[in-house]
Amino acid sequence: MLELKKELLDIVDKMDRDVEAVIVEGRRDKEALEKAGFSGRIYTCSEDTDGIVSVAREVRERHDSVAILTDFDQEGDDLYGKLRGSIPESKVRTIWRKKLGKVLTQKGRRDIESINNIME
Repeated sequence: MLELKKELLDIVDKMDRDVEAVIVEGRRDKEALEKAGFSGRIYTCSEDTDGIVSVAREVRERHDSVAILTDFDQEGDDLYGKLRGSIPESKVRTIWRKKLGKVLTQKGRRDIESINNIME
C-alpha cells in the first residue's frame, strides 16, 4: 500500500504542476485530491446538466489547462465525454485521467474518492 500511495502522490504532484484546474464529480473526490496534495482549483459537478454546463463554461473562461477526473465506470465515462465536448481540446490534459485510472483500477478502485483510503 505504501508503494501505491507514493505512486499516487507522484502523479498528483506532477498533475499539480501541469494543470491549473481539475474537474471531479463530487465533494469526496475533491477532498481526496486535496489530501493527495493538489493545490490548484478543483471544480465539482453533478449529473445535472446545468452543473456540467456551468463548470465547463467557467473552466473555458478562466483556465488554460484542466484535467477531468471522473470515475472509471460507465457513468464516469459518460460525464467525461460530456465535459470533453464542452471544453476546447487544447485545454484538456487527458493524460492525468489515464494515469490515475491505470493505477487505481489495477488495485480494484473505480473512483477518485478511493484515493482517501490509500492516503490514510
